[in-house]
Amino acid sequence: MRKEPDGPTGEVAVLDISDPRNLRVLDRKTEEKTWSYDNFATGDIVYAFPYMKGSKKLNIYQISPEGKLRFDHSFEHPLIDGVHSFQRGDLLYLANFGSSSLFILNIKDPLNPFLVGELQDKRMGNPSRITIDEKNSLLWVAGYMDNIISVIDVKNPESPQFIQAFENEYFKRVQTIAYHKECLYVGSRDSNSTIVFNVTVNS
Repeated sequence: MRKEPDGPTGEVAVLDISDPRNLRVLDRKTEEKTWSYDNFATGDIVYAFPYMKGSKKLNIYQISPEGKLRFDHSFEHPLIDGVHSFQRGDLLYLANFGSSSLFILNIKDPLNPFLVGELQDKRMGNPSRITIDEKNSLLWVAGYMDNIISVIDVKNPESPQFIQAFENEYFKRVQTIAYHKECLYVGSRDSNSTIVFNVTVNS
């Protein structure tokens, strides 16, 4: 029998979903005193963001053909506090909750990500969810504690720019955010709602 941990424990698991009626856990790795808010996989590489004040890292795992996880190394930075990520090509955008910051990582070599650009701005609140308008190179960022959504210009990944923050009573602790065809879809935990906004950008 598996002993339940006494405190928060972040976990990365590999599931075999070849039979949707019978999911199998192939391997799992845990890290105590963290929460696992977000994992991102590309090819046979998994990035795990063990969220907890003081962690300051993302862990990089390789997956064997048999589905086994092997820890490779950690990417560390004093502002890393990652809770959500979003990929666009060779770039990975990372929302850092506690440090009110965004990172843009280059993951062309998945085992060796490096920091391309960063933005630290309290006006974003505590970034918890992000999505992107690829056509206009705009990043939409939900601030979990401050009921705001910010828009960030990421045309130049080396120098992301804060444009504006929008406040709305329906942005209370956003859990999901998505952009599609000039509409922003926002799902809030505390307001128990899903709202659709038209966010047409005038050129």
